[in-house]
Amino acid sequence: MAFLDDSILIVDENRVEALALVRGFNHNQLSYPLHTVESAAAALDLLRDDQWTPDNPRPNILLISFPLRDRQGIHLLRILRGDPSFSGICIYVLSRSEMEADIIEAHQYHIQGFLMRPSEQGQINDMITQLARMWGMTRRPRAHCMIPIDDESTRSQRII
Repeated sequence: MAFLDDSILIVDENRVEALALVRGFNHNQLSYPLHTVESAAAALDLLRDDQWTPDNPRPNILLISFPLRDRQGIHLLRILRGDPSFSGICIYVLSRSEMEADIIEAHQYHIQGFLMRPSEQGQINDMITQLARMWGMTRRPRAHCMIPIDDESTRSQRII
């Protein structure tokens, strides 16, 4: 079960926790293409790569672990939301922080959700199940087809 054009990028410095997310997708028999990186810089390199095609779509769903060291997570959100070519990417933050300031700051960058990160694999599997159900009911732009329009006044995009 996966929407044909969806591809997911997991940004997590902790390999064990990233692997737990991958196991959650596998447990739920989800066929989304999954990419994992360990830093904001690696995420940007991957997203900016010109390898993406309709058969190999650029990730249009990001799961970003917070906090990344040296506030890289917020820096990544700032870059992604400041660049029109990334506007079609849905971003979810995974965190164990319940600090209201962290939640508010992340939402200032128009994330789709600030998710409390479960610690047990069964809970992670359940979270992935819920996310997949939601993704199955919504439609997102095909990220590989988003190109910016050179009109600074509208800062809009068109689908090709």
